[in-house]
Amino acid sequence: MTFNAKSYWNKKSASYSETIDTPYHRNRLRMVEALLAPEDFAGHVVDFGCGDGVMARRVLGLGGTITAIDIDSDMVAMTRRALDPFKDRATVVEGGIESLQALPDRSVDTLLALNELAYLSQQEDNLFYENAARILRPRGA
Repeated sequence: MTFNAKSYWNKKSASYSETIDTPYHRNRLRMVEALLAPEDFAGHVVDFGCGDGVMARRVLGLGGTITAIDIDSDMVAMTRRALDPFKDRATVVEGGIESLQALPDRSVDTLLALNELAYLSQQEDNLFYENAARILRPRGA
């Protein structure tokens, strides 16, 4: 049986927004913020697998710019609504690895991929890391 991330997240997206405000998710977001310095959120950030845009909103609140990418159209719609007030600093893209391939070399300060990498196929996993190395600026996180 082959795992299909798009199919999985299409099914999961309906319940995702209902569970995001749980102690588990709040703690997970605090851990991410603790691992990164505030300046990691101040540049150009790509949030690969952005979900409903919770981290994208944090990035924008700290003055950064965001490219938010998600494979699920419902999550993309939620993120677009949430980031609408920040159109000048936010781009929301529906897609997967091919969306990373479209980003220019050395154009990203921080690449977030929270709860995503485990759902990639081996080929997608390889492409993710190839593109991460290509798009991150020197000293990018």
